[in-house]
Amino acid sequence: MHSNADLIRRAWGLMWRRKPLMLAGVIMAAVGGAGGGLADLARRVIAPAPSPLAATAAGVLEAVPVEAIQAAAPPDGQTALLLALMLLGSLLLAVLAGLIIAGLTWVFALSWLITGAAVPPTAQNTTRAALSLSARQLWHLLLVVSIPPLPVLLAAILSLAGAGLYLGMLTEPGDWRAMIAVLTGSRWLWITAGAVNGLALLITLYLLILQTLALRACVLEDTTPRTAYRRGREILRGHFPQMAALLALQAGGQIGLTVLLTALLLAIPAACIVRPLAVILNGLLRAFFAILWTLAWVGWTRGEAYPLAPEP
Repeated sequence: MHSNADLIRRAWGLMWRRKPLMLAGVIMAAVGGAGGGLADLARRVIAPAPSPLAATAAGVLEAVPVEAIQAAAPPDGQTALLLALMLLGSLLLAVLAGLIIAGLTWVFALSWLITGAAVPPTAQNTTRAALSLSARQLWHLLLVVSIPPLPVLLAAILSLAGAGLYLGMLTEPGDWRAMIAVLTGSRWLWITAGAVNGLALLITLYLLILQTLALRACVLEDTTPRTAYRRGREILRGHFPQMAALLALQAGGQIGLTVLLTALLLAIPAACIVRPLAVILNGLLRAFFAILWTLAWVGWTRGEAYPLAPEP
């Protein structure tokens, strides 16, 4: 088994030798998808910023000629409502298509990073081998990255439904003042909602840790999402101390990058300069840690038999 210091050295060298992997990391940073694990969570808590997808959706909304549609619409209220619904449906389809394209791009870039790092040094064309391996598991990878948010989403739905039923039993429909009074005065309601959502958050954090390993199992071992998470749980139990150190290193690296970019933004107010730099630096960091986790996975699952020696 390789030490963390050896893994860091090898990951750094491999990233600079296989430069297409840097491009994959920059693509991941540019589309701004989910599934980055604890480092993304720390970045969003410390310095939340609008996603490129959100900016694209906002641009689509701003580009819609609402006033022109209103002027051209006949005075009939039903026709105006139909036009509004058609407009809303078109916008939702456009945003959904953008999300699907960005999600596929993000997942493909991640699988490119994983397979590119795992290709043996003796391979003649590591980029071609990585791309040929990546395309097979896109669907399973999408399922793997979609699982961790589910507990938080389910807890939010249950909390809203429970609060609605609670208010329905204690207040009359439409009595907003009574509803606000019940919500602000019910301590046990807030305690219950906090406990449910706190438990869901802990489960999500645990799944995010497993996701880092499940992604490697899905790509490198051609497993289903269920088997991938089971493999991740086995590796976590067998190598928890080394994993904890790598997770702390990843979170620290992302926090350090956030502090650096914040300082640059204060020193250079021009966003047109800082934003591209942020995408590039974040992409390089993503590439490095994707390679690092892949080398760690290979060492944990294949042992010393896997050729991790530097390329000639």
